[in-house]
Amino acid sequence: MGADSYSSLATEARLWAALSEGDWIGLVPNVSVSLFDTTVGFGADPTNPSFGASSLDPGDVGHGGYMNAGGRLIDAFALIAGGRGEELVDV
Repeated sequence: MGADSYSSLATEARLWAALSEGDWIGLVPNVSVSLFDTTVGFGADPTNPSFGASSLDPGDVGHGGYMNAGGRLIDAFALIAGGRGEELVDV
């Protein structure tokens, strides 16, 4: 995300994050380095509770399965987009 925490985003919007146990991206280190005029790598993990995002349970999907029809996140995104995100329970 390029942010160290929710508070560093300077927004009052609710932030949601999800990571499936079956997603290989969870094995990638959460580090970033400055290289010339850009940043390379990943920063803080938005799914870590210390980041400050609200958790969503994506179910057991791989990296490309978050947006699959009939998946848990599709239903969650529909609630969020419809202004009903408060109905979701943090995991």
